[in-house]
Amino acid sequence: MLTTYNNTLDQSLIASGELSLKPTNVDLRQNMGLMVKLTKSLVTSQKGIVVSNSYIDPKISKVLKGDFYRINQLLLYIVEYLWHFAEKRRLDIICELAKEHPHHQYIHFKINGVAHQSAQYIVSYLSNDTQHQPTNAPEDPSTALSICRGLVNLLQCGVSVKNIDSNGSSLIIRFMLSKGTASGLAHSHHSDHGSKTLNKQTILVADSNPINRSIITTIIKQTGLVSQEASDGVSALQYLEKNPIDLVLVNHHLPVMDGIQTAHFIRQKAGASLPIIAMMAYPIEANDPIFAQSSLNDFLTLPFDEQQLMNKIQYWLNKKTPPEQQAPKRTQQLYDLDRLDAIAPGNKDFKQKMVALFKSVSESSVQELKEALDKNDEDSVRRIAHRLKPTITTMGIDSLKQPITDLEKGILPQNEKEKAILNLENVLTKVNEELEKMEW
Repeated sequence: MLTTYNNTLDQSLIASGELSLKPTNVDLRQNMGLMVKLTKSLVTSQKGIVVSNSYIDPKISKVLKGDFYRINQLLLYIVEYLWHFAEKRRLDIICELAKEHPHHQYIHFKINGVAHQSAQYIVSYLSNDTQHQPTNAPEDPSTALSICRGLVNLLQCGVSVKNIDSNGSSLIIRFMLSKGTASGLAHSHHSDHGSKTLNKQTILVADSNPINRSIITTIIKQTGLVSQEASDGVSALQYLEKNPIDLVLVNHHLPVMDGIQTAHFIRQKAGASLPIIAMMAYPIEANDPIFAQSSLNDFLTLPFDEQQLMNKIQYWLNKKTPPEQQAPKRTQQLYDLDRLDAIAPGNKDFKQKMVALFKSVSESSVQELKEALDKNDEDSVRRIAHRLKPTITTMGIDSLKQPITDLEKGILPQNEKEKAILNLENVLTKVNEELEKMEW
């Protein structure tokens, strides 16, 4: 199953120590075939760069158990970073058996053809080894690369570099994976998504994240649709001026001009009939200014899978729903645990653990905020609010998004600060009371 990634949420979970793994049984050959396909999609848009070879060791078990959502994320992000520094503009991708054990295998994922200095830099960065980073390292790491460092620690995998020959070096990522069983394979649920109806219609994908663009494009092309890509809002508008488009997918966080501004200008140029769907880091409501005052028709919350994406595309291209039902409906609930399901679908233990953690963190943080307010300690108020904000967001307590952001930024006068903290305490108390009543 192809699934996009949510860098904003992932960074927040890594920083708070709340990111956890969800191992599943996976056919490694199918998984690696998909990885190579996505990697080739990533680099084909770059003139002169190719993935020339790919190889999977036949001695590797057919089924292995691990969190391949996170493994794939780590590998894709590393490849996306490294092909910028490929020697002779070529990369080889190899998956080898390094060591055999009765119940698990050590797997080496190798990326050959990388400039030695760049490979050495990424090894030092992912290992958090600041003392041995090369003096002339590439530019500062991206958000994606910082997520990779968190994933390396979480997955407990090793990274190393080996100098090969004039074609470049080999970056090696070492995983220990349990042997799985075919009966426990996680099956993807595919459908034709009405591809006959949607055939040849064109989707414009505007997203600065090349990984997500590659995933979305791969999904779209599987259904017979045509996909075009833009890495920022200006490029999207330039493409739209010269080419017909049937639907636009636009990331809210775009460089140069954000997704809301981009949607506004697209609407001015294309008129009311063109569906525009935003890709959001977090859900929004119909009455949220981001949605209600925008030119958007709908939104998808990252991460989303191929079924969610194609259902949304089919819905808007076919225009089967009456206009009054097109916008997302406002919800009045105090919190929304769907975001926990997005992190670990169907994992009740994880959800219970996160709810218990939220109760503890929210109560202690409110007490700390009140004490810091009594001491007029602005720095502590901002620090505590910054620490509490990801938890509030993950729990879907949207009514507190603005108050916690204002406290974090330190922009409130003293009397408003008191009101914000009191409001925070009242809402969190109600949420915890409701959570206590939940039947698991």
